[in-house]
Amino acid sequence: MIYDFQPGDGTRYNLVTVEDPHGGVLVICNNSSLWRHYPRDTIVFLCGNENEYTRRAIFNHLEEELDHLDQEEGNDEEDTCICIPDEPNSNCDWCF
Repeated sequence: MIYDFQPGDGTRYNLVTVEDPHGGVLVICNNSSLWRHYPRDTIVFLCGNENEYTRRAIFNHLEEELDHLDQEEGNDEEDTCICIPDEPNSNCDWCF
């Protein structure tokens, strides 16, 4: 996955992520550093340019993406019509 974001402090990040067969997700940041993200846990610096602000920005962004995906998955379950067939409900978004 590719992410391009600005956390609002004047910096800009370009991330490339790929699942790591040894666990976690490998993250290349700005083509200058490599990290391993363990979702819902931590992020570990592997090589390149290490910076605490970059660490926090990457981790926060990836965790927000996970939260967003979790919310979308949760909405899918709620977005199902449970109305009786052939009896449309005017309050149901699915029926109308």
